Amino acid sequence: MAKEAIELETMIDRAGRLVLPKPIRDLMGLSPGTRFEIYERDGEIRLVPLPEAPTLEKRDGVLVVTSGDPLPEEDWTSRIRAARTQSQTGR
Repeated sequence: MAKEAIELETMIDRAGRLVLPKPIRDLMGLSPGTRFEIYERDGEIRLVPLPEAPTLEKRDGVLVVTSGDPLPEEDWTSRIRAARTQSQTGR
């Protein structure tokens, strides 16, 4: 069974900001800081939420991924190496 579409109205303010109405934010699980890709096609605008960027955090001396979608092995391996290098060089 298909979900019923939510149709609401909003406007762009003088600074060019667009507020997404709360029912849409709640339905989509959007929070402040959520990033989007924006597409324009045939006179319509489409906003697509981007997945949360993963971060590495040191816990008990071990680097762990603390947020975001799972990374492919080659991605997290390169991030761990970069974090280790940064930790060793102090940069």
